[in-house]
Amino acid sequence: MKDWKGFLKKHRKAALLILFALIVFAGFSVTSALHVAERRAAQQSQTAADAGSDSGQAADGSDAEETSLTDSQKKLIESYDSKTRKLIETLRAGVWSASDGKYTVRFYDDHYVETANGEETSHPFAISACEYGNNGSDTEVDTIAFETNAGTYIATYTLVKSADSESAGQASLSCSAFALSGTAYQRSDATEKIAVEGLDGEAESLLGDKDAFTDALSRWCSAHYPAAVKATWNKNVTIDYEKGLVVTAFTLSSDDSGSSASVTGSATPVISVTYDRNAGTYEFSV
Repeated sequence: MKDWKGFLKKHRKAALLILFALIVFAGFSVTSALHVAERRAAQQSQTAADAGSDSGQAADGSDAEETSLTDSQKKLIESYDSKTRKLIETLRAGVWSASDGKYTVRFYDDHYVETANGEETSHPFAISACEYGNNGSDTEVDTIAFETNAGTYIATYTLVKSADSESAGQASLSCSAFALSGTAYQRSDATEKIAVEGLDGEAESLLGDKDAFTDALSRWCSAHYPAAVKATWNKNVTIDYEKGLVVTAFTLSSDDSGSSASVTGSATPVISVTYDRNAGTYEFSV
């Protein structure tokens, strides 16, 4: 110990220089380590952002694949003859529904939208073949091949012609691609605007703007109960003042007499309406 102290006394200046060098080196090392850590953090943040961006692009790409036409479908559509185009117009002419309106199909030029228990899915399609037929008198039966992204499916279109030339007749469509495979979906021409009846002044004020409500109800019925022409208020309202919600119900009918059987084919359809007074939006359910 004495030797060490003696050495420091003799070499005091050199010892101070060495100590200073050690302090500078330590400071430089700490600063360098901080810079490395910052760079790594920035790189990790950028990597995470890139991963999120890639994930979003992948999700968008997946959705696009599900809703876009394949090259094969595009070629089929481009090669449609006049009869096929007329068939597409026939499919588009109405809403196809089954099981009391819980299942519907709406056709467009290059895809159809299917509703099953209130949930919608879009399916690109093209007609790859069609065999037209009839019984020689009042019934037309066409066999159609739909090429979808999930494969080729066979559909059967049946039209029982009306004796009245002004009527479109009764049409049905079944397809193995639909949610209810093998079930005949009936065509209905959706009413553009539902007649809303039975509301008193107070009830009207609780449901917001009457025209906005009628438009929203008409759009919903066109997809779920296309044959409905009238909605009659059930005269019961529940109000949640805390959440700003108004809940009530309406009974649908298919003609002015109040008959509801032809709307669904069986039970009387009663729909629940929830109006969000804060957002000004409507939700409908069965």
